[in-house]
Amino acid sequence: MTGEPSSAQLPASAAPRLSRGKRLMFALVMVLVLYGVGELVWHLYTQRRLAKFLAKQADANSFYQPDPHMRTRLRPGDWINVNTASTDTCRFHVNSYGLRGPEISQTAPEGVLRVLCLGGSTTFGTSCLSDSTTYPQQLEQRLRARGLQVEVLNAGVPRYMSVDSWFNLQRLAGLEPDLIIVLHAINDITFSEELGPFYFEPESANRPANRELRYTLDTQSSMLTALWRRITAPDKNRIDVERQSIDPRTIEGFRKNLERIATQSRALNARLVLLTFETMLRSDNPSERKQAIENDELFQVCRLPYDTLCDQLAHFNTAIRETGAALSVPVLELEGAVEPDPEWWGDPFHLNERGTSRMVDAIVDGIAEQLEP
Repeated sequence: MTGEPSSAQLPASAAPRLSRGKRLMFALVMVLVLYGVGELVWHLYTQRRLAKFLAKQADANSFYQPDPHMRTRLRPGDWINVNTASTDTCRFHVNSYGLRGPEISQTAPEGVLRVLCLGGSTTFGTSCLSDSTTYPQQLEQRLRARGLQVEVLNAGVPRYMSVDSWFNLQRLAGLEPDLIIVLHAINDITFSEELGPFYFEPESANRPANRELRYTLDTQSSMLTALWRRITAPDKNRIDVERQSIDPRTIEGFRKNLERIATQSRALNARLVLLTFETMLRSDNPSERKQAIENDELFQVCRLPYDTLCDQLAHFNTAIRETGAALSVPVLELEGAVEPDPEWWGDPFHLNERGTSRMVDAIVDGIAEQLEP
C-alpha cells in the first residue's frame, strides 16, 4: 500500500515557496537593514571628518567656529588675518561674546549707553590693523569726546549677511543694547545665493551649514543628504560664465531681513539706525581703476560683472533708504562719503584706518543725536 509522498520525495519544483507578499516583506526588511547600516557608517565617518577638520582649523589659526543656532561665529581668542589685497597684517582679539574688541560684562556699566554694531567684514574692520581703529571703536572715541558715556560693541563678522545679523542680534540680546547700527548690502548682493531658501525664509527653511562645514549634513538623513548634494552640485564654471545678475528676489529678502532686525530691536527697547553702504565701486570709474578692482581677489569671489555690481549696490542703498522711511528708522548716508582713492581703502570693499575715520566723520552727528535724551 502506497501512502502520500513525503516532502523529501517531492521534486524540487514542488518544494514549498514563500508567498510573494513574504518575499516583498523580506526584501523590504533587508533594504531597511542595509540603509540603517549605511546611515550609521556614514554618520560615524562624517563625525570623524568633522572632528579632524575642526582640529585642523584650530591649528591653522582659524577664527571661525560652528554655532548650533547660526551658520558660524567668531572664535574667542587672539588672532591674525592677512588682508588679501594689501597683505597688511590685522591683529585682533575676539572676546567671550564673539565680538571683536576687549572683554565686556553682560550689562553695561551704570550710566553708560550701549551701542551694538551689526554687519559683515566692513563692520568687523578687515583692513583695520588693530581693534582700536575699527569704525565701532573710533565711533566710541568720538562720542566720548563729546561727553557721551557710551560703550560701542563690534558685532561684525566677515561674510555675514543681513539674515546672519538678525540671528546674531538674537544671540546677543542679553547684552541689552540701547542703540543698534546696521551696515549691510555687499555680502547680500554677492553671497546670498549660497544660502538658498534660508535667506528668504529664515524662520522656516533649513539652516544651511557654513560652506566649509557642509559635510556635517544638517538634515535627517546624512547619507541621502550627501548623495543629493553631489547630484545637485552647481557647475562652477557655468556659474562663472553665465551669472550676470542676482536673483531678483534678493532685494526683497534684504528688505525683510532689515524688517526682522527692526522688529527684534523694538522687542529689546533699542533704537535702530541703518547705514547705506560705501565701496570703491563707481559706475564712472576710469578704466585703469576698474581693471585694478576687477583683478582683486575679493572681487573675483563674488563672480558678478563690475557694472552689475555697481547697479545692484545703488539699488540696495535705495532699498535701505526706503525701508528706513517705511519703518520710521533713521538712515545715515555713507554712499559717496569716501572718495574712491586707494589712500582710504585697504581693498575695493574695505576702508583702511584713515578711511574709517572719514566714515565716522559722516555718521557721528547722527549717532550722537540718537543717543542724546
